[in-house]
Amino acid sequence: MVIPAQRRKTGRGTQQRRVRGSAVEPGQAGNGQAALRIRALGGATVHRGDTPVTAADWGYAKPRELLFLLATSAPMSREQLGAALWPEQSRQQLGNALHTALRELRRALGDPGWVLYADGCYAFNTSRGHDCDVETFEQALAEARRAQPAGSALPHLQRAIAAYGGDFLAGMTAGDWAQTRRDELRRRFEAALLAAGRLHAAAGRHQAAVTAFRQAVAHEPLNETAHRELMSSWAQLGETARAVRHYQELTELLREQVGVPPAAETTALFRRLSGQR
Repeated sequence: MVIPAQRRKTGRGTQQRRVRGSAVEPGQAGNGQAALRIRALGGATVHRGDTPVTAADWGYAKPRELLFLLATSAPMSREQLGAALWPEQSRQQLGNALHTALRELRRALGDPGWVLYADGCYAFNTSRGHDCDVETFEQALAEARRAQPAGSALPHLQRAIAAYGGDFLAGMTAGDWAQTRRDELRRRFEAALLAAGRLHAAAGRHQAAVTAFRQAVAHEPLNETAHRELMSSWAQLGETARAVRHYQELTELLREQVGVPPAAETTALFRRLSGQR
C-alpha cells in the first residue's frame, strides 16, 4: 500500500500559543465561542455553531479565501500569503490588503482568536473547538501511513474517504493556490481509494474491493490502474464477462478522450481474462 506523504509540515502544535499576546487554552473555544465548522471538500462553507457565515458576514471575497487558505495550510508568512492571494500587489499594498482581510475575517468569525500570529507567521488556531474536513482527511491518511500491520490501515482509509466530499473549494472563485491544493487532494483521495480496495481484495472481500475501485474509476476515469484492479476484482467474483466488457468500454473511453489504446498491461489482463471465459 502506497499513500503519498503529506507534502507540508503542519507545524501547528507549537504555533497555537498567542494571538497578539492573548493566551488561548488548547481544546477550549475561548470565552464561550461556538465551535467553527469548515467544509472545503465538495463546497466552501463555514458555520459558527449552527449559524452559517454568509457573504454579508465576510464583507468581500478575500477574507473568506484567506480563512480557507489558513485553515488548510501550515503557518504562513506575510510574503507567502501575498503570493497566494495578492500576487500582483506591491509590498505596501500587500500590507494594507492583508490587514484589511484579517480584520474582516476576525470580525466574520466573531473573535480575533481564530487567527494566530507567532514567529512571523499567521496560522489558523487549531487548539480551539473546530471541525475541518480537510484536516480530518489528512489526519486519517497520516494515521493510515503509520498503521502496523498494513491491514490495520483500512479504518483510517475509510475515515479519509468518508471525509472527502468532493473537490477542494468546488464552485468558489480563488487563486492559483486553490487549484494546486485541489489537485493534490484529488491525487491523495485517489490513492486512498486504491489502497482501500487492495486491502479488501487481499482479505478476500472482493465485493467491497469492487465498490472502492468503482469509486476510484468514477473519480479519475483515465486511471488505468483503477480499471485493472476493478477488472481483476470482478473476475474474482466470477464475473469475468463483466470484466471483459469493462475493458471494451475502457478502450472506447481512451479512444474518445485521449486518442490512445489501453496500456499493454491492461490489454494483457484482458487477454488472460478472455481465455478464462
